[in-house]
Formats: sequence, structure tokens, C-alpha cells
Amino acid sequence: MREQMGHDQMFHDNVDLREFLAPLKRQRRLIILVTLLVLAAAAAYTFTRTPQYQATATVLLKPTGVNLTDLGALGSAKLLNLETETQLVKSTSVATNATAALGSDLTPAEALKHVSVKAVTDSQALEISYSDPEASHAQEGAMAFARAYLDDRQAQAQDLKDSQIEELTKKITDDRETINALNEIIASTSSDPADAQNAKTDKEAILSSLINLQAQVNATDLLNTDPGQIIVVPPVPSRPSSPNHVRDLALGLILGLGLGLAIAFGRGRTDQRLREASDLEGALGVPMLASIPKVPDRSNDHGLIAIDDPAAPAAEAYRALRTTLMAAFHRGGGTLLVVSSLPGEGKTTVAANLAVMLAQADRRVVVISADMRRPRLHELFGLSNRRGLSDILGGDAALPDAAFATQLPNLLVCPAGPVPPDPAEMLQSERMRELLVTLRQTADFVVLDCPPVLTVADPLGLASMADAVLFVIDSTGTKRSDVAEARYRLEQVGATLLGGVLNKMPAPARGRYGYGYGYGYSPNGAATPPASTKVDTVGGPPSLRDRTRDLHSG
Repeated sequence: MREQMGHDQMFHDNVDLREFLAPLKRQRRLIILVTLLVLAAAAAYTFTRTPQYQATATVLLKPTGVNLTDLGALGSAKLLNLETETQLVKSTSVATNATAALGSDLTPAEALKHVSVKAVTDSQALEISYSDPEASHAQEGAMAFARAYLDDRQAQAQDLKDSQIEELTKKITDDRETINALNEIIASTSSDPADAQNAKTDKEAILSSLINLQAQVNATDLLNTDPGQIIVVPPVPSRPSSPNHVRDLALGLILGLGLGLAIAFGRGRTDQRLREASDLEGALGVPMLASIPKVPDRSNDHGLIAIDDPAAPAAEAYRALRTTLMAAFHRGGGTLLVVSSLPGEGKTTVAANLAVMLAQADRRVVVISADMRRPRLHELFGLSNRRGLSDILGGDAALPDAAFATQLPNLLVCPAGPVPPDPAEMLQSERMRELLVTLRQTADFVVLDCPPVLTVADPLGLASMADAVLFVIDSTGTKRSDVAEARYRLEQVGATLLGGVLNKMPAPARGRYGYGYGYGYSPNGAATPPASTKVDTVGGPPSLRDRTRDLHSG
């Protein structure tokens, strides 16, 4: 068992990833469907759009409002803000002039929807693009906006230059008029000498200012108003720039796949059902030991698929469970509790079929119906429930009188017996502990079919008496939260969880040759009927029964 626990610890390292990926694997059809739907929508979008042609004119800019001879010292990059220039291209004034030049019926705002502008990296150039369903219109639009932008930029620069020169010229005129007035004061013989001297001083200051103003006029006149030029004239586009079918379909595929994965993962995280090994292992924290296919409901059997149809996939699953269980117990034996979180998950059927399989492997087995409130184990073996475990624990019957032999030489069945008033107290009693010790002296395996963990406390008392607990989960309806709660309760009482069984799984199709001849299969896949499927409720081989009687009497 210790070695098995070591293997379990290694197993835990991979549980988280498998639990994460399980919802995606389980919902792969949904992922594919969502991906195809989004891809189809992308295809419809891209193939129904009106083709658009795009032409791009490249404009090389020059700084305006500066003396071009100073560019070497200042650097044009410091004088041009390409982000601002990009916004100017898309201004209303440029759009108004461009639409007028095109003779277009579009308003400036509508025309701007066709325009895109991009600054060329590490240069003083702008790329002005224009899109239109007509290739020639795209080329004309790019050129019209490029020219309109340059014209608008030149006009702004010229207006600024003219206004500066006009302002300086007005100051010069005013100063000259002042100088004429001062000259009259200086020339007048009637003027006070002091006034004449002041007039001379003022005149000299104004003359100095006039020289300054004239220098500013000359400098302003040298300011550049050339906005730049179109260095790349766009040709008429030969093919549409959009829609880009390859890009649109690729984006649709990526978006569809991402959306499908998100939906599948979301549904998987909210889905409480445990339907795969990774689900079970994530909830229980122990490995899944077997996956039992759902057995068709047939009126001519008792639910013992190991006897009624040994060729069935479910029977083979029980064989695999037996092999794993025997390996966990090192080919020895022990006391095994078979539990579930809630009623109806198939724990009784699993316990019964497992007991049969162990007996068929030449192991001495006693299977006990410890579910005293809703016993069913006796029905699977065709036994009466008039005498059983409750009689033994109540002191009303001896073990040999309540444990019934079957046609399998190594299998004894102990029904639950009449329902007692205090099942939990009986199962947790010292007499129950002594009974299990007694049975272990003569049997290799003692299998107990216990009540559901979440409905009554009965199995919790037995957990400390058993070597291991086998947890049965219904793949069609058991909730993750129920299993987690049951696991918590078992761990609280020190139970040793050996592993889980995922029950009622979809049955796989049988192969043509089954699993080979060694399991009772004929070459065409049909099962070879067992020698007998009837359970003997009276007699039975004496070996195990006699040993049990001897131990009890001793």
C-alpha cells in the first residue's frame, strides 16, 4: 500500500493540467462548431464587401516661417512637428479645397473618411492615402489632398509672413513721421534750446530703431513659405487594397478558435458533472482505477455482469479494476469499503462484480452488505435478506448462519439482514471491528458495500476499520461539489482513499475479435457462455464456509 501511495503522489503532479484541459477536450465539438461559425461569418463579411482601391502620395515637407539658411544650425526636425502636420492634412479647410478640386459631391467630412495619413519614420515626409471603390478616383483623391495640404500650408506661411512685414512697415512709417516732427523742432529758431536738444536725442533713438525695424523687414522677407513638394506621385491602383481575404479569414479563424475555447472552458468550469478521468482525479485527489461502461438494462440478469456476460466491455473493466486492486494490495488482501457520495451511483453493483472477479482469480472473498437502510446486495445474488449482518452484530445469529455460499467456491455473501433501529451504532461497534478481524483470518478480501457518505454517517465509522476505500462516481450525474464534500468527510475520519471508479460510462463498441480468446471470447467476438450463471443460495463449496465456521466456533 505504501508503494501505491508513492505512485499516487507522483500522479498528483499532473492532475491540475489534466483538469484544466479536460473541459476543452470534452467540448472539442463545440470548439470546432464555434470556430466554423465565426469563420463563416468572416468569409461572408470579406467576400460581400465592396472592393476598395487605395492610392498613396508622398509629400516631403519643408519648415515654413524660418530662414532656410538657418536650417543647418537649427535642424528641420526641430522645426517640424509631424504629428501636428498629420492633423492638418485632415483639417476641414484642406478637405474643402480637395473636394472642390475633385469636383466631388462629397462633403468635407465624408471625404475625410476616405483619407489616412502616416508619417514616414526617420524622415520629414507624410504618406497621404485615399480609398475609393474606383481606382482612378483613389489616385485623384490622393493627389488632390496632397496638393490641397501643400497649398493650405503655403497660404498659412505666406499670410503669416505678410502680416509680420505689414506690422513692421507700419512701425517704420510711424517712426519716420515722428522723425519729421522732431526735425521741425530742431530746425525751428523759436524753439527752446533744451527742447531742441531733447528732440535730437529722441531722433537718434528713433533712427536706431528704424535701422532695427528695417533689418527685421529684410529678415522676414527671407522667411520660407515653400511648404514642400510631392515626391511620389501615386499610380492608378491595379488591384483592390481591401478587403484582404487572407487576413480577414485568418482573423476569423483566430477569433473563432479563441471564442470557442473561451466558451468551452467556461462551460467546463461551471459543469459540475464528472465525466472523465481527469474530472474524477481532480475532485478526489486520487487516481481513477477503472471506468465501467454502462450496462444495458436486461430483465434476464441480476446486475452481475461478471457472471451474466463475461464478454461485455463492463466485465472487462471489472477485470482491469481487479488487477489494479490486487497490485495495490501487493497481491495480498485487505478490507475494502466501496462507497459513493449519493444513492444510485452504482456502488452496490461495483462491489458485487468486484467480489465476483476477485473470487474468479482464486481469492477468498467475503462481500458484506453494510448498507442496512437500503440493502440491495442480496438481490444481485438472488439471496434472502431475512438473516444477515444486523443479526450477527445484534447477537441473534452466528457468522456461518448469516454468510451464504455461492456457486463460486471462494465467495461468501453476507446480506444486511433486517433493518435495525440503530444502524450507525451497530456498524461502529466493537463487535463489527471483531467481525472484520475474524473474516480477515480466513478471507483474502473483505468487500463492504456501504451507504452513501453524504446521506448517513454509517460509512464514516467503518472507514477507520478498513484498509482502503474505493469511491464510486456516476459519470452521468454526480456533481463535483458532492464528491469534494464526501472526500472531505472521509479524510476527516482518517480514511485511506485508494482510488475512484467512474461508473455508467458510454459503452465502447466491441471490436470484431474482442479482447482475445483468454477472456472467453470466440474468434468472431461472441462471448463463450460460462458454465453456469445461476447462484447457489443454499449449498456451496465447503472450504471458505467451513473455515469461517471454525473461526467463529473457536
